[in-house]
Amino acid sequence: MSFIHPSSMVNTLPTVVGQSPYLELKNQEQTRRFDLTSDRHVLGRDPQKCDLVVPPEWGVISSCHAVLKRVGSGYVIFDGDGTRPSTNGLFFNQTRITVSEGFSLSNSTTLKIGQDPRNTIQLSYRNPLAASAFKATGLRSIAFANQTITIGRDSSCNLVLDSPMISRTHATIEPQQSGHLLCDQSVNGIFANGQRVQSSVTIVENMTVNIGPFTLIVQNNSLRLLDSGTQIRLDAYALKRQVLDEKKKTKLILNDVTLAIEPGQFIALVGGSGAGKSTLMKALLGLEPTTSGQVFINGSDLRSNFNIKHYRKLFFRDSKPC
Repeated sequence: MSFIHPSSMVNTLPTVVGQSPYLELKNQEQTRRFDLTSDRHVLGRDPQKCDLVVPPEWGVISSCHAVLKRVGSGYVIFDGDGTRPSTNGLFFNQTRITVSEGFSLSNSTTLKIGQDPRNTIQLSYRNPLAASAFKATGLRSIAFANQTITIGRDSSCNLVLDSPMISRTHATIEPQQSGHLLCDQSVNGIFANGQRVQSSVTIVENMTVNIGPFTLIVQNNSLRLLDSGTQIRLDAYALKRQVLDEKKKTKLILNDVTLAIEPGQFIALVGGSGAGKSTLMKALLGLEPTTSGQVFINGSDLRSNFNIKHYRKLFFRDSKPC
């Protein structure tokens, strides 16, 4: 039996009283918590086969969606019922966990059930006994100090994030009497716990910070890099693009395009002249508008979380969009 050993990830789970490991599942506004006290648990919708039972209307979760087995003081999770995989899968960083390949859970690890951003369920594992022993080994990080810390693309920054989506000086961390402020200095913005930062935000423990494709976490007076954005999944849903031709008649260029591109896939877009290839590519990159539909990058709405006007200028500085 082989195990996947992930880098530890921290979420914003609150501190709780108790010593037993537990799972917390979040489905939109609904939350379910399950204490893990046995050597083996089964998660799913079927109360006859599972001891960790979710509501029947949580259709993303299979009748028997996952099996957890105790290993030492922690747990390993397996997709499916032990022999057959679940319908919508179990994912860590957009990589699917298999039936035979276990995933070793670390304190505050977060997994996803399903990959449709509209109904994905978040599964978080918490082990209070391991909380004090958490280490983010091998991750780039910077400790807070009594002077201003700079974050950006420029090599002179204290924490360098190399991406064209990052401004030369994208953010600063400013010391205050009561703590530290994360200040936005960028074109494309910063997101703290999923909300865009308006000028600045007070830094709190376990805050998740998204800067361009990078995901960082605040822990122990440090800002640590969790995800460099190299594992990217792109989802397009019902993309339509209508324009007026020279005769003022409506012309449909994109007609209800839905697709998913998973991490590591090599995709070829083939079609005749005027078929809409360039229009589709620009829509997927957020460079051209659509009449309707949505594009998601790792579950985040592209048009809600990125400054599209900036990218249009960046890519078309020397020529007009065609």
